[in-house]
Amino acid sequence: MSTRHSSAVPMALLADPVERAPALLRPSLCGLWAEGLAALHAIVAAVGSGSGRPVRQAAVATDAAARSLAAAVPLPDPSAFPPPVPVHSDYFRIRHAPLTAEQQSTMAAILISRTLADLDFAMLDPNDLLCEVESMITVMELLRPQPSHELADAPSTSVPESWYVPGGDWMDRWFLAHHFYFLLNLLAAERLDRAAELVRDGRDEPAAATMDQAAVLIRGFTAAMVHSCAFPARYYLDVVRPTMAPPYVRTNLTGVMQLEHRRYRAALGRLLEELAAPYDELAASAPALAAARNAVLEADLIDLERHVIVADTMVGGERSLVQPGTTVQNAASTLRKMRHLRAATYCQYMRFGDRWVTATSRRPDEVTTR
Repeated sequence: MSTRHSSAVPMALLADPVERAPALLRPSLCGLWAEGLAALHAIVAAVGSGSGRPVRQAAVATDAAARSLAAAVPLPDPSAFPPPVPVHSDYFRIRHAPLTAEQQSTMAAILISRTLADLDFAMLDPNDLLCEVESMITVMELLRPQPSHELADAPSTSVPESWYVPGGDWMDRWFLAHHFYFLLNLLAAERLDRAAELVRDGRDEPAAATMDQAAVLIRGFTAAMVHSCAFPARYYLDVVRPTMAPPYVRTNLTGVMQLEHRRYRAALGRLLEELAAPYDELAASAPALAAARNAVLEADLIDLERHVIVADTMVGGERSLVQPGTTVQNAASTLRKMRHLRAATYCQYMRFGDRWVTATSRRPDEVTTR
């Protein structure tokens, strides 16, 4: 078993706050963006038919868009910004910065192209692959640039020779799939906050559509979590897991440190405060809102249920890195308890809530999973 702990994945720079204004780019760059988006739609159409290599074709198309965007839109040096969460952000090579709309779209295209390229090597359930690709489509639709005819088309500057292209390495997969996971968490948080704003303004139809987008992003980050672990459990235990504990890092890492997921959970809590009516009551007065909120909560609950399965698959009966040896819980059982607490909280808001759970309810932003 290899004990290599290094990875070639570059640092990712995520927009904080998320920029809602559309990027304004040269028409040719907008055309490349549209080609990448069409290639993603082709994956959805082709999966299950066994025809062609739609993932490879989409990886090529999105890579072309990402390279051209990176050549046209200067990105700040990520290392110039402090880690959002010390140790954890350094480990996962993540920085947050106030980016322009153009920079935000460029970084998203880069992360999508890397994730897609690795998907061509990863053994992923077709349904998880579809959820991840559908979330990419939603990201590219949300961040779709608008053509600025004031920006004349010109030959693209060449990208750096160090341009990273995934080659299927498992340690690289661990990092690059997490980068996409973090991006989806921040965008899902933005969509949930936007939905809450629309609810306050009495705009039910766009609020429901915005929550539907959030549900796609949530299902996408669940699939990205599974994608990040698309390698044998033995590799995780022998190679990946030791890098998240001393001496490789200063302190044991835990998912609770994930600022991006905390942002998402806080936004979900704010939405439920704004849209607090029980399911039956809301369905009678605003059925579209009730259905969209239900989709968000269903996706969120399944995310935690899948996390239980991933923990059991990867570490079996072991405790998490931060659980003391005296605890009576292991990683999977702790996550399962969190799932029960969350299901109890959501019961009144869902069409088919889990009425068998008797655990004490808590606010959704207090029941963390990572």
